[in-house]
Amino acid sequence: MGKVLFRAFKILVSVGLLVFLIYKAGLSEIFLVAQSADIVMLLLALLVYSSTIVLISWRWKLLLMSQQAALPFGQVLSLYFIGFFFNNFLPTSIGGDIYRALGAGQNSGKRAISAASVLVERLLGMLAVAALAILAVTLVVHQVADAYIRALALGFGAVIVLLLILFFNRRTLKFLELLARKVSLWGLGQKLLRLYQALALYQRQKGVLILVFLISIAYQLMIVIFSYLVGFSLDLGISLRYFMLCVPVTVIISLVPISINGVGVRETGYVFLLSKIGHSGSEALTLSLLIYGLSLLASLVGGIFYLLKGAKSLGRLAHS
Repeated sequence: MGKVLFRAFKILVSVGLLVFLIYKAGLSEIFLVAQSADIVMLLLALLVYSSTIVLISWRWKLLLMSQQAALPFGQVLSLYFIGFFFNNFLPTSIGGDIYRALGAGQNSGKRAISAASVLVERLLGMLAVAALAILAVTLVVHQVADAYIRALALGFGAVIVLLLILFFNRRTLKFLELLARKVSLWGLGQKLLRLYQALALYQRQKGVLILVFLISIAYQLMIVIFSYLVGFSLDLGISLRYFMLCVPVTVIISLVPISINGVGVRETGYVFLLSKIGHSGSEALTLSLLIYGLSLLASLVGGIFYLLKGAKSLGRLAHS
């Protein structure tokens, strides 16, 4: 019952924020801004975004390979696209991660390693977001008059860095091991213990972790370029450097679990950030919705992969 109420609360927050933002910006004004979009630039932005999924699929493959759980890149890419589809079309971003972990574990036979690889990938991705947010504040600080933005970027960035340092600390992992050995309910202790052992293996792969972090930085920069291209298609005149601030800050505030997949919260972030450089609510909201819409469009490839996978499974059953 509590989960249902919390889910209803998150839906209410997302819908409420979107309705409020649309009301303030004006629906007709939003349509006017959207109609000015350059379709060719939007298609280019979509191509860049799709390329980012290929990049982070390679990132995940490196983590699997480092623990002898390698899969063919085609399988990794398919699992990532399907997970991405689940993340966007299920009411929680955890669904896609669970699907990837289970799929990789089933195909490689190393379930704990596969689960740990997804977790490590997520954590290093968050670290890259935090690093970019801190870097962006130093690069565009003269453009941002509002001290709250600087405090938000630096504060959340520092918290994420601190949490990750604690997570990869040996004492933290030892605590996880101790907890795993004491929990017996539903076999959770054994699962936690296997996860601990897998994470401990990754601690020894410092070279791989550094490479994965650098790929995560490259991924975030590509998302910045993607967002810039969407803004360019609307002829908003927003600099690439300012997008280096907008992207990580909106990602960070979207992590706060009070909405469905960050919908509404992310748009509020864009409206607030772009208002600081003279853009209207209709321009900022249209930009944010187009960015989100293109990400949804790219993730539909995962839905196609999922349907094809189901069709192949049915075909195998029919011939067995």
